[in-house]
Amino acid sequence: MNATIKDVAKNAGVSIATVSRVLNKSEKVSKNTREKILKAIVDTGYISTISQKEKTLKSIYVLLPENGYGFFDEFCYGIDEAACLRGYETIITTAGTGKHKGFRIFDGTSRIGATGIITLSPYAERKLHDSTEHKFPAVSIFPNGYLKSYEFTDGIDSPKTDSVGIYTVETANDVFARFASSGRKNIIVFFSEKTYMHEGDLKRAVNSSSFPEKGMRIKLVRLENASPFRAEEKMTEILKKRTCEFSAVFCTSDLMAAGIYRSFRNFSRSMPEEISVIGMGDHDFSPFLFPSLSTISMPKREMGKSAAELLMDKIETVSVNSGTYRNILFPSKLIIRDSLI
Repeated sequence: MNATIKDVAKNAGVSIATVSRVLNKSEKVSKNTREKILKAIVDTGYISTISQKEKTLKSIYVLLPENGYGFFDEFCYGIDEAACLRGYETIITTAGTGKHKGFRIFDGTSRIGATGIITLSPYAERKLHDSTEHKFPAVSIFPNGYLKSYEFTDGIDSPKTDSVGIYTVETANDVFARFASSGRKNIIVFFSEKTYMHEGDLKRAVNSSSFPEKGMRIKLVRLENASPFRAEEKMTEILKKRTCEFSAVFCTSDLMAAGIYRSFRNFSRSMPEEISVIGMGDHDFSPFLFPSLSTISMPKREMGKSAAELLMDKIETVSVNSGTYRNILFPSKLIIRDSLI
C-alpha cells in the first residue's frame, strides 16, 4: 500500500497541515521541522497526489566519479530528499570515463530515460562543457569539478550549466590565515584540477586583498589526480631532493593528505611539530588518520538539495539553454584536529 500524507505526519511527529505546508513550499515552517518532514517523506516512500497523477516518470540522473570513497553519499541524500518531495526519481550511476554507463545518457542509448542530469563527475562535466547543445537540463556540483573556477571568468571559460559550489578563494585564504597564525609561512599546496579547488582559485587567493600575510611563501604543486599514491610519490620526491623548505602543507583533497602522511612517516617528519597539514573534503576516514587530519568541510547535503532544486526549476520552466546560468555558492568550514598546532 502506498504511503499517505498521514503516514508522513505520523513519522515526523507533526500535523497533516504542517506536512501540507512543506509540500506546498510554504515558508511558515521552521528549518528543523522541514528537515524532519523531508526525512519522513524519504523514509515512508511517500509520493504526493500530484506526482502520482503524472503520466510520465520524472527522473534525475546523478553521475558520480568512479572512485568516490563514500564522499558523495551526503550529496546524493540531499538530491534524493529534494527530488522525492517533488515527485522525481533519482538514478545514481558512475561516469568515470567515456566507457561508463552514465555516458549513455548523452548519446541516447540509455534504457532509462532522464528528465535531467546532476553531475559530480569531472569527466561528465567536461562532456557537458564541450557539448554545443544539451539534450537534457543539467546542473553541476563543482567540489569535484573538472572545469576552472566559476567565480571568475577573465580568460576562463564559464560553465555551460547551472552549478553549485563553495567560496573557493575565501576558503584558501582561511587556510593560509590559519597557518600564518601559528607562524607557518612556508607552505606547499598539493592540488589537482579534478579536486575541490583549482590553480586559478589558489592564485587569486594569494593575489587578493584579503590574503592574510604578504610575507608567506607558497609553492603550488599540481598533480594529475587526487590519488594518495601519487601524492605520496610527489612528496617523497620533494623530501629526497630537498627542493624546498616548508612547514605546512595544504592538500585540496583529504585523499592526497593521506598519501603525504605516509611519506612523512617514511622520512621521520613529525606532525604537527615540524609540519602542519590541512586537507579538504572532510572524508569519513580523516578523523582516524594519525594525527587526525584538519580539513575543510562543506555542507554536502545542502549542496545536493540546492542542485536538485536548481535542476527541477529548470525542468519545470523548460529552460535548458537560456544562455544565463545560475551559480549558488556555500561557505566552507575549517575543522581543526591534531594535524595543526
